[in-house]
Amino acid sequence: MSMLGRTPARAAMIADDIGNNTIDSNKIINASIVAADIGALDASVMTGVLPVGVTGGSGLDAISGVGGSTFTAVADGAIAAGDECIVTAAGKLAKITSSTNDVFFGPSTSGLFADWSTGNGFRQYEIYDRLWNYAQSLSPNPFASQAAMNQAAYNSWTNASWGLAIHQDGSGGYGNMWQGSINTSGVYSDYYLTINSLSIISVTGSAPSTTNPGTLFSWLNYKQLVFRFKYSATVTNMNATNFCGWADGAYADGVNATINLKGSIETGLTGLTTGSSYYIQKNGTLSTTTDDPSVLAGVALATDKLLVS
Repeated sequence: MSMLGRTPARAAMIADDIGNNTIDSNKIINASIVAADIGALDASVMTGVLPVGVTGGSGLDAISGVGGSTFTAVADGAIAAGDECIVTAAGKLAKITSSTNDVFFGPSTSGLFADWSTGNGFRQYEIYDRLWNYAQSLSPNPFASQAAMNQAAYNSWTNASWGLAIHQDGSGGYGNMWQGSINTSGVYSDYYLTINSLSIISVTGSAPSTTNPGTLFSWLNYKQLVFRFKYSATVTNMNATNFCGWADGAYADGVNATINLKGSIETGLTGLTTGSSYYIQKNGTLSTTTDDPSVLAGVALATDKLLVS
């Protein structure tokens, strides 16, 4: 039977054909690509196929970055090759950095208590609850949970250098402040925190220079009070949305810098677990655990390669 008006079916293309350049013309759907081009995949063959920013090369390895591209902007500070980078509010590129400082935490303009007694102890959990309300009003909240904040407060109160800071006024001026550490046999989860002894760190204004709990609490009675504590705060220039990729070279402050954007494959890394997701940490390193904020870096394709997400 004749097959008038019909084109014979083309033979299926198999993997060996691609590797050995043995594809004949009947197997090539797009006549602009010839069999000899399959092994080379040079830039001219791939014109219009690779996305912007990804160039052709020799063999299939040349398109390992398909889906990615680069971005160039002025460097805000020095950037080293391989640094994780953010886009700043000014539209510049900066390496992810962080710093840790000992800072006070607590409200500055509103009192927390006006109902103290002169008993030898104080309601630890009441202070925690008020401080947590304050923490939740901040963006971002510096603590992942109330339990984390409670522990940080207790660590400060029992630290000989940090202590508990009690302010008589709620005006924010901190003119009358007693700051001291607490020696206690209690723990941070106790409702009351028993005071074995007090040590003074700093006294200002009309606050009494005393280590006697009864004298201190008498001064506190019926006052508008503010409580603060110290903790080690890690501050980073990264937020949940400004991570953009890895620097492809070293750049000085103020020069144009280029980064490999999300969707590219970052190479030259070490110690990755293939198939695992990695997250950017505040200090610009990678980890399989999330930090705060939680920023996904990508998925490991090999021990030294990461597909940037």
